[in-house]
Amino acid sequence: MLHYALEATDEELALLMMRYDKELKGLIDYNAFCDTIYELPDVLSIKREYAPPAQIDVNDYIVHCKNVEHQMERSDKANLLLKSFCEKFGQKSQELRNTFRQFDVSGDGGLNCDEFFLAIDGIHPLNAEEKTLLSEKFFPNPEATLDY
Repeated sequence: MLHYALEATDEELALLMMRYDKELKGLIDYNAFCDTIYELPDVLSIKREYAPPAQIDVNDYIVHCKNVEHQMERSDKANLLLKSFCEKFGQKSQELRNTFRQFDVSGDGGLNCDEFFLAIDGIHPLNAEEKTLLSEKFFPNPEATLDY
């Protein structure tokens, strides 16, 4: 909105988003937005014309949207980290598989979280934030294993 020299409060932006975010996921479907954007006579009057669904408060929706944005940022960071792994190890997949095999204590063809980070640290040391990002992505529950 700043691109068009328009200023809006978080509440006004949330009300605008809620008009198109029918499932209240904190995301707007681009096609649904495009299908209905021309129905708005005045984008700035959204607060007066549109009442949010009764099941969610505007402030709660704002918090929800910020949480969704934070999750997407974390996912993007994890994906960038994985992309760098792929670039680094793309040509060395057998070497990586052999390294994983060395750290697979149980010999079951899968690495638990601890085994995974022992293997990775020997190849590509990670900081605490990177370990947290990868843990969230690959080991959402403590019993999960990463098959190689």
